[in-house]
Amino acid sequence: MKSYNLFILTLILSSILIISCESSKSTQSKSDNLLSKITLEKVTMGSNSSLEITKDEILNASNTRDGMGDASKGATESKDWNKLNNLVSKLDLTQIDQWEGPTQARFYDGAKATTIIIESNGEIYNSQSFDEGQPPAELKELYDYLESLVNQ
Repeated sequence: MKSYNLFILTLILSSILIISCESSKSTQSKSDNLLSKITLEKVTMGSNSSLEITKDEILNASNTRDGMGDASKGATESKDWNKLNNLVSKLDLTQIDQWEGPTQARFYDGAKATTIIIESNGEIYNSQSFDEGQPPAELKELYDYLESLVNQ
């Protein structure tokens, strides 16, 4: 009877250990969905600008048609990087290229054509272009946060 109880106890403990490890793997894979870089590009007939953010730095650059440009570089604050990772983790990146903006002024140069490019887990995900300030609903929170970083 003792060996039977020992067997049952071993089986229960093994099951708990396996379930615990699988749960840990699931949690780890979600946290491994790490952002490598995120870029916000805006293009119009007369100018273009980009905001490129990595874990270490933020590069904000703009150019005009006549070749005049401006660029600034700074360190990425950990709170901003964490917030970006959080916002990106809410998105289904495999669908990002299917989300359409609500307006189409960019087609007649009435707004800058804006694109968000996300590099995560070795993959690159591009949004469709949308009018500056008018992102697809799914990207609004991320876009607004990126815009807040441009204006810092």
